[in-house]
Amino acid sequence: MYHRGEGGVWQQDPATTAARDSGTGGPASYPKGNEPEPAGTRRRGMALFAVIAATLAAIVAVAAMVFTLAHRGGTGERTDTPPGAPTVAGAPPGDVRLADRGTEIEVSWSDPTRATVSFMITMAHPGEQLKPVKTVGPGQTSNRIEGLNPSLDYCFAVVAVYATDRFAASPQQCTDRGKN
Repeated sequence: MYHRGEGGVWQQDPATTAARDSGTGGPASYPKGNEPEPAGTRRRGMALFAVIAATLAAIVAVAAMVFTLAHRGGTGERTDTPPGAPTVAGAPPGDVRLADRGTEIEVSWSDPTRATVSFMITMAHPGEQLKPVKTVGPGQTSNRIEGLNPSLDYCFAVVAVYATDRFAASPQQCTDRGKN
């Protein structure tokens, strides 16, 4: 029940409010644990779901690209590409250079597309499969990789991402730190 309270403001009857809050009944009572969820919680849940779905899609695309890079033939072209798989297409980044500063390495390259595609920097130790470590946007032609062990060698390649299923990788460049 509602009644007109102080200042002409409508207020709920204290007996009805107490019955609802105690879970004993009343017009607006809910069994404990079954209260309606606020509308903002649903929106946050949907936003979180969208972020997770987008992240998974990006991971699948990167994994497919790495798989394709790892299984290229000696000519750089795949001969057994399944339909829909990433393919090598377009000019690769050129003139990849490494500026070795011990715990960090600055990777730079030339952009064959005049700032129209994004790039992915891949890295591994010599003899290991390269894995993506950074993505940079169009127009960027260098990036610093930090937190490296100054006594280990690292190899890098830069991948021009023309589309989700088309890319071109630079030749691999490696550090030569020499073993002490």
